[in-house]
Amino acid sequence: MTEETNASVTQPEEETKSELPTGEDVKSTSEIPVGDAPVDSEDTPPEVAGEEADNPDPSYLGQIEEPEQQAILALQQKHQQMVFQLGNTVLRIFQTVDQVGAIEEQVQNTYQAIGKRLNIGPKTRWSVMQDGSVRAMPNPPGPQIVPPPAPEKPEGDEPEK
Repeated sequence: MTEETNASVTQPEEETKSELPTGEDVKSTSEIPVGDAPVDSEDTPPEVAGEEADNPDPSYLGQIEEPEQQAILALQQKHQQMVFQLGNTVLRIFQTVDQVGAIEEQVQNTYQAIGKRLNIGPKTRWSVMQDGSVRAMPNPPGPQIVPPPAPEKPEGDEPEK
């Protein structure tokens, strides 16, 4: 940076000192755990080429490299495309379900029209064969209720006459 830029960015020292906390209220950044990194007051972050050692922003951790930035951007774009495709697929599924429902309704209307034209009763089961003939189908047998066997009478309990 040039001195002109430095001078325009730098605030007077008096204002900066009065705004910053002092004394025991201030914790060292090495005391605050961040992520999974081990906390050690003697550890210092490695210097990155072109990075100033006296960075005024204490939250600044470093800079990613250009290939990493390009990889992140490419992955974000791929993610966005896939979410868009998924949305379109879900929309097509709903449209297909609606079409299936409409076709089923048409089939039922066609069967009802055929049944009416051929005077087939509402309780008669029938089917259309491949040759176009309409055949009555046997009704399935109803539930068979088998009465429980009668209890056996003991030999000595016959009523006296």
